[in-house]
Amino acid sequence: MVDVDESGFEEYTYRPYAWSKRGKRSYGERGGKGGVRTNLMAGKRGKEIIAPVLDEETTAALWFNKWMEEHLCQELRLKSTIIIVDNARFHIKEEVNRIANYNGHEVIFLPPSSPDLNPIEKVFAILKKKRCFAAKGTTIDQIIKSYGLFLE
Repeated sequence: MVDVDESGFEEYTYRPYAWSKRGKRSYGERGGKGGVRTNLMAGKRGKEIIAPVLDEETTAALWFNKWMEEHLCQELRLKSTIIIVDNARFHIKEEVNRIANYNGHEVIFLPPSSPDLNPIEKVFAILKKKRCFAAKGTTIDQIIKSYGLFLE
């Protein structure tokens, strides 16, 4: 069984806490622009993260289907696997099922608004927290690699 999902990372994040002298407020700069958004698409099989890919394109049906066909299904190879997919609007059920079935897999769609049922969401939460507290200039790619994921 493989849980798949995507998560976006903004170029500019903020740190929720800062150090200052006792009784003094801490100030910092934060731009008003969101900057570049980088999306991470990956699957989670047991404790293993598979087919992680970073992209700056907007996540849409075409991009998700391409990732599923070229990365996820290639990594799963011929092992018949159940693929758990959330109910994002761009996951066109017919197309996702077609790609999975063609490669010998089965798809189960999660109920709407149920991120707690998808274990990869916890991995994304850890990565986003690491991103908040990373040194200035640390890239998303570096944070992901520090977690033990290696991008294709």
